[in-house]
Amino acid sequence: SRALPILLALTTRVEGEERWRHALAGQTVTRLELEPLAPDAAAQLAARLGASPSLRARAVERAGGHPLLLTEMLRVPAGDDDSSLPPTVHGLIQGRLDRLPEVDRRAVQVAAALGPRVRLGDLRAVLEEPDYAPARLAEWRLLRQLERDVYAFTHALVRDAVYDALVPERRRGLHAACAAHLDRDPALAATHHERAGQSERAAERYLEAARRAFADDRYEDALDLATRSSVLGVARHEALRLRGEALLVLGDATEAEETFVALRREAPDDAHRLRALLGRAEALRIANRWDHALDALDDADALSGGRSARSHYLRGGIYFATGRLEECGEAHAAALEVARERGDVELMARASSGAADALYGSGRMTEAAPRYEECIARSREAGLLGVEVVNRPMLSIVSVFLLELDAARAHADASLAQARELSHQRGETLAHGAASLTALHAGDAEASVDHAL
Repeated sequence: SRALPILLALTTRVEGEERWRHALAGQTVTRLELEPLAPDAAAQLAARLGASPSLRARAVERAGGHPLLLTEMLRVPAGDDDSSLPPTVHGLIQGRLDRLPEVDRRAVQVAAALGPRVRLGDLRAVLEEPDYAPARLAEWRLLRQLERDVYAFTHALVRDAVYDALVPERRRGLHAACAAHLDRDPALAATHHERAGQSERAAERYLEAARRAFADDRYEDALDLATRSSVLGVARHEALRLRGEALLVLGDATEAEETFVALRREAPDDAHRLRALLGRAEALRIANRWDHALDALDDADALSGGRSARSHYLRGGIYFATGRLEECGEAHAAALEVARERGDVELMARASSGAADALYGSGRMTEAAPRYEECIARSREAGLLGVEVVNRPMLSIVSVFLLELDAARAHADASLAQARELSHQRGETLAHGAASLTALHAGDAEASVDHAL
């Protein structure tokens, strides 16, 4: 299936185009710009909607080829003066809001603050009307029902018109009320706190949501949320640390290093300075800048008195990559000792992985295999999927050298699926390497090349 072409069709408004262009960088993109409706096409649309001839002609002229504006103009309730048709969607919607009963007008404003999808329970709670039903809003084509007790605006421009019409004080008040009601969801609450102008509280909730996302192995979400927290400038050092850790997992060594440099500059204490040094060392290790990474680890050891299990572990990884296998084993033994003293399950698993790497590098495959299995089992038991995803490919490679090709293929396939699910770039790269090696030894040159590329 990896060789099959995929066509992805997207629609976006002009203001969203830059975001998609960045996301699709490097892909073949054909851009089709939708021009305004031609007068003949607009007249046909107006005729199908059954408006009176006089209203139809005026609406076609004033809509200027804008399909939504034309459609909404032709739905003006009976009795309105045809000559007073608003020239914009915002003007048309505002006119409709002015005719709404007070409770419905407040309800649609609350809905605009809540977001594109509105749960009826949330709407009622923020509105403080426990029995409210949005029947009139649906009848007037402001909201449409998506499913039971879930609504959405009939068009994004309709929501924009309602939201933009709110005076700043009213808008902030609505977002504060939404944040209070949605307190159970830290990411959503943070968004409303930010829009309510409550920067400190927003930063706290973004950081809380980022921690949850990172713990659940949702690293891209963790990166986005930690970045939002750091931008607000409150408790920035902790947000920077988490942002850097997410970037490491996602394989962006350059951005991760810059983040940890910023953390070291702003660190309020030695504990955060140590984290900054270790994070920068790991970013440099990923980028194969070994000497600079070892310098950062020397600084970290000076700060910790040589009692950082992570420092020993990272040093062992660099020694492995540079062929210093005896020193690699010694560093990982030291990491395991400190990790056991402190009950650090994650670093115990990582140190076990490093010890297995040292055996692998020495060609001692029979001894390396059970160490990798031990690391994977320990990682899974502790929920350390990020550790498991980079070690299972190594077990696949070791299985190739032990001529256990079925096991090697199974480990490679499982590694690739897991890495993709976690958006773990380094894990996916390792998994493709293991799959390529397995296919080559199984005599499938085409699959081997496919994975290598």
